[in-house]
Amino acid sequence: ESVVLIYKSILFSQYYSMVRLKTRWLLVRLDVEATAATSVDDDHDVDILEIEQMGKSLFPSRRDLATTIRQTISSHLGIAGEGVALDTQVRLWDPTTRLLLLRVPRDDCGKVRACLTLWTHYEVPAETKSKRSRIVASVLSVNGSARTAKRSALLQARKWYRGRLIQQESSKSASSSSSSIPLMQRKFFDKNCRKLQELITIIQAID
Repeated sequence: ESVVLIYKSILFSQYYSMVRLKTRWLLVRLDVEATAATSVDDDHDVDILEIEQMGKSLFPSRRDLATTIRQTISSHLGIAGEGVALDTQVRLWDPTTRLLLLRVPRDDCGKVRACLTLWTHYEVPAETKSKRSRIVASVLSVNGSARTAKRSALLQARKWYRGRLIQQESSKSASSSSSSIPLMQRKFFDKNCRKLQELITIIQAID
C-alpha cells in the first residue's frame, strides 16, 4: 500500500509540474530615443560603463521595470489585464545590452506581446529634465522553456559584445598611427569581456 501511495504522489507531482509550467518566455530589447536612433553596434565609441549607466538611468532596478510593464499591461487591457499583469515576471534586465527577459502565462503571451508593441512612451523619473521619453520594445524571440530562453539570451548578449569588438577593431586599423592604441584596445577588450562574463553568469542562474 505504501508503494502505491508513493507512486501516486510521484504521478501527481509530475502532473502538477506539467500544468504549473505552461509559460512562455519573451526576450525583448528596450531602446529609448538616444539608442533607438542608431544601431546597437554603433555604440562602440562609448565606454561600456557609460552605456551601462544610460541603461540604469532608464530603469534603475528590475523591480522598477516590472512595475512599469505591469502598469503598461493594465492600461492597455483594462480590468481584464490585471491578472495578466500580475502573472508577468521580469526574469532578467541588463542595462548594458538592454536585454529584457519576461516569463508570462502561455495563454496570455499574445496579449503581453501586443502591449509591448503599444508601449511607446516611458515616464522618466522626476529628477531628470525630460518628463517623457519615447521607447521601443522589440521582441527578439519567444521560447517555451527556461533552457531555450537562456540560450537565446546568451546568443543575443554575445552578438552585442562581438559587434562592439569588431567595430573597435575596425576603428583601430583605421587609426593605427597612435602609439597608445594597443593599451586602449586592451583595456577596451578587458572591460567588455568582464561585463560579458558577468552577464553570462546571471543568465545561467535563471530558473
